[in-house]
Amino acid sequence: VAPFPDKSTWAIGAAGGMQQAVAKLLYNCGRNSTCSMKEPETEFSEILSSIRSDKGLTAPTASGKPFRLTVGLLVGVLATLLGDNSGAGWVSAIDVLSGLSPRQLDETKRTAAVVAVLNSACHALNNHTWYTYGTCIGTGQLAEDDDMPSTDAFIEMNAIFGQDSAGRWTVEDVVHQWRAINAEYGTVGSVAYIAQMSALFNWPTVPTPVAPMGNPTVPALIVGNLYDPPTRYEWSQKMHEAFPSGSLMTWQGVGHCMLDTGGKSFDPQAIKKCFDKVLSYFKTGKLPPNGFVCRETQPLPVLIQDRSFESRVEYSTDKEPLTI
Repeated sequence: VAPFPDKSTWAIGAAGGMQQAVAKLLYNCGRNSTCSMKEPETEFSEILSSIRSDKGLTAPTASGKPFRLTVGLLVGVLATLLGDNSGAGWVSAIDVLSGLSPRQLDETKRTAAVVAVLNSACHALNNHTWYTYGTCIGTGQLAEDDDMPSTDAFIEMNAIFGQDSAGRWTVEDVVHQWRAINAEYGTVGSVAYIAQMSALFNWPTVPTPVAPMGNPTVPALIVGNLYDPPTRYEWSQKMHEAFPSGSLMTWQGVGHCMLDTGGKSFDPQAIKKCFDKVLSYFKTGKLPPNGFVCRETQPLPVLIQDRSFESRVEYSTDKEPLTI
């Protein structure tokens, strides 16, 4: 996290983290000849244009009416998939984007990809609301988890950030800042900013902010992921500045936080090297060299059949199962 947190910092950090994650996703696809998207950056732009077009990208509801996919829903689901630190969710993200691409000539597959995104984002009380009611209601709107995948309502996090972080804005203030974020971080970053800021900008209590974090003598070990969607790497660097007697260790991998995945990772050798140094620090207090980098030894997979583990995110429609 950032050592000097306020509500705007959280939201802008989410913008930067998500922009970096999607850029990494497209870069990794582009340098792998087996990736299903042959021009990933161009195709991603084409997908966003298709969603915004008059025709849009749609899937039928229970009543048969077309339900439009939005850019915000797509970016939100990508954030969930790219938060997977095993790498499996990153493969699923490419599969979703490949299905949505205008270069996907099979309309059935494109509709299935739309359904996958809508099912992930628009469910509450164990019901796919977009399909049943023709409107997208998610667990976040109800502040209540259900039993479906991608169920975190984030009410606990929003309550803590809302109470413990300073800052209050009007709607006009947020829109003004959103325009600046959109100019700097593009569509992906601006969606992430709004997703965070919309919950916090006018939190209905007077904040009780925590003091800035940091200590010049505490030998803290700070660990940062290069491609963590909600937690931008720059925050790890700033946190190390706040604890100058400590060390910053960087994991070149992906996903939210650096976790011991028990071997369930696209690169278990690299993650173990990082995690062993964390355990050594806990046991002995010995810090790794400042700036130590746990380097990737395996590339991120881009094909479903090449991933070692299933994605944590699964989808299904009311008519047929769909797992990506």
